[in-house]
Amino acid sequence: MAATQDNLLTVLKAKDDLENREGIADKLVSQIKMSAFFEVNWEDLLMAAPVAISNIGKLYAASSSREAQTIHLNLGKEGKKNINSDFIDLITLPSLKANLVECGDKGRYAFVEAENCMGELQDLSPIVTDQVRSIIQALGDHRIARRFLRTYMNNLKESADKCHQAAKSIDEKFEDWLKFITALHAVSENTSTVAETSLAEAEINLAATKVMAKQSEQGVQDAKKSTENLAKALNTARDAFQKASENYPSGWEIVGQQIVSDLASAVTTALSQGMSAYISNMNPMAKAKTGVDIFDNVIRPEEDRDKGTDGSTEKTLQQPREPVRAATRPRDSDDPAFVHVMKDNPYLTTLNALLTGGKDGSVDWESAAGVGVTADATKAPSTAEFVIRMLTDSQQSFQKEATNKVPSKTYLSILETALKVANDLKAEVDKGTQLNHSWPKKDDPIVKSWQQQYTPKYQLAVQMVAIARALPGNISGGAPLMTTYKPDPQVQVAQINAKSAQAKALLDAAQNRLTTTQTALANSQKVYHQSTELLVQQENRLGDLKAQMDKLTHSKLSLEETKKVLARCIQIMIPLKENVTKLVRYFEALSGMIDIQMKSTVDLFLEFIQDTVSPERSDPNDPSKGLKNIGDYTIMDFERTHLFQFTLTIDAYFSLLGDIARMWRQVSRDHIFPGVKLADNVSITVTGEHEEEERERSVKRLSDWADRAREGIKTIVGKKRQEILGGMENTVQEVTKTIQMLPPSPPGDHNAVQKGSEVVRRSAEIGLKANAAENPMNRFNVSTRIL
Repeated sequence: MAATQDNLLTVLKAKDDLENREGIADKLVSQIKMSAFFEVNWEDLLMAAPVAISNIGKLYAASSSREAQTIHLNLGKEGKKNINSDFIDLITLPSLKANLVECGDKGRYAFVEAENCMGELQDLSPIVTDQVRSIIQALGDHRIARRFLRTYMNNLKESADKCHQAAKSIDEKFEDWLKFITALHAVSENTSTVAETSLAEAEINLAATKVMAKQSEQGVQDAKKSTENLAKALNTARDAFQKASENYPSGWEIVGQQIVSDLASAVTTALSQGMSAYISNMNPMAKAKTGVDIFDNVIRPEEDRDKGTDGSTEKTLQQPREPVRAATRPRDSDDPAFVHVMKDNPYLTTLNALLTGGKDGSVDWESAAGVGVTADATKAPSTAEFVIRMLTDSQQSFQKEATNKVPSKTYLSILETALKVANDLKAEVDKGTQLNHSWPKKDDPIVKSWQQQYTPKYQLAVQMVAIARALPGNISGGAPLMTTYKPDPQVQVAQINAKSAQAKALLDAAQNRLTTTQTALANSQKVYHQSTELLVQQENRLGDLKAQMDKLTHSKLSLEETKKVLARCIQIMIPLKENVTKLVRYFEALSGMIDIQMKSTVDLFLEFIQDTVSPERSDPNDPSKGLKNIGDYTIMDFERTHLFQFTLTIDAYFSLLGDIARMWRQVSRDHIFPGVKLADNVSITVTGEHEEEERERSVKRLSDWADRAREGIKTIVGKKRQEILGGMENTVQEVTKTIQMLPPSPPGDHNAVQKGSEVVRRSAEIGLKANAAENPMNRFNVSTRIL
């Protein structure tokens, strides 16, 4: 018994130390950013800028060639009929020279707009952090909350909208540029004497068209639904709180902390899912069918990618393949099952403790049959009955939301088995009132049957919880409860029988949570290392593409060479545009999530304060007895905690996206904007006998600048990455040091946690590799015959 008490005290103290570290809010924001770094790839944006600017100079140089001055594009009705481009109407002038100049101008305008708007994003980032800190302060003080919380949330929403508009302005300019290049390339193709367009060139044009495609109506609806799912998760969690408060037995105060914490984590899981689903649904690119299944941990290949319409493996010649984007999260990780399993985790863990927490790993009959009194002095349910009531309610609730996907089907199976075993257990418990009744022992067939049925299902549930906690943007170990009640671990342990199922459930849950934190952070570090390797490959590819373009520096470019310049411009522009568009979608998603919280939580939270705290109270933070509670924690504590976690997550994403603006502005002064001026110099008309030589020298100066800029940006990006990796390493070591002092987790639980975290890691790595291969700069490599 003493050993069990010591283990419980050690785990609770470790959890308390981690949750109450100095600067915990900043540390949690850093952890959230760690998990999501690879999903917000700011390096692509910076790395491609010098080469894209160098290409502007190439366009101006091409406009000065004698051939460009004499060529008139085929823009007649008959000519346009043969042009395969959605943007053909953008080309209104027949002069190739005039269009090349306009194309270069649009590129300059795009970078000027980026300079201005990135500055605005950079300025807004620290403002958002201050707004988040004001919200957190208001959550902890009812007087401040009553006066300012709604204003603070409105300010946060306003900042998100401003960021969205700034990012949208950049996106629109880059889209104008890419549309014009694509249209000009298509018209040049139609004017060319070369009869056939290569497959690679057709696929580049298709990729450009897809990256600029507007969201389908279904995509917009699905994106809206993803934000609404956050409101649904909030209502589900509130209903679960009420159900638990109505059936909560005495003696469970220490487990109440876990119940409220996991309810808040369920809401945060829905937020992580919503952010990812919104970005994905708003992307018109086709979704790759690759991915890691959450349970068998196998990679499913893309289905029928190279098959013809008849199912044969013979490819259809000269049919451009539509670009795809692979998921960097596990297959179906947006399923509502992950929110529900997080919500139900305390009851599933308690049932496991009842079935295995007795002497020698048998049933803990004493805890299963234990009774107490509820808050209203009526007879409380036994532990087994309480678990049954909560899981029955969960099953009924989840059946309304379950999908036909693997996570939902799996979780329905888990609930079905859990309830079957729990009901059988309760039936045996009820026999305990009979005279001379003895409980079945460990080797009894009925006990073995229960354990054999439930243990594998429980470990699947542990794996699902680990996946949910490890998803990018989630708080892997959860956040501390934001409440005026601060439990002392020693007092908590003294209040509970260390032999009880509640103690074992609490010990197992805390160990699993700490192990998940450690593995999730370590895996985030591994994924970031992988993204660094891919970045190096992409930088090398950019160098190859620039070397190809540098061969086209003379002022006597033919139409065929001009087409090659346009094609390479498109190739480099696509990922640049895609990353800017992703920036827009993130800010749009953040704005939507803030709006949902304002409508679903803020007003309700203020109503609680208005109803339960009067202005005359000497201590307005003292909650009313009329509030629903689970042990020492009230419904207001739950609302306050999930709002706290929400604002930390929002702050983390703003900070992550703000890093893009900060890095852009940092490199812009020396490595971006000087190139825009040099490109502008190439456009200046030079006359005289040395006209061609002077223009070629201008192009050469721009090209040399681009090489230096690439090296400069590479150095800055490398330092930033080392800084990020160093921060990750410090965080991982801090958590690992705490974990090493803990007693070992049950082997089955430990393996399930490891599997869940590993699935998230492998999904990220596979998705990153697949998307790197799909990047036009890699997919159409230097050996590809563009023309």
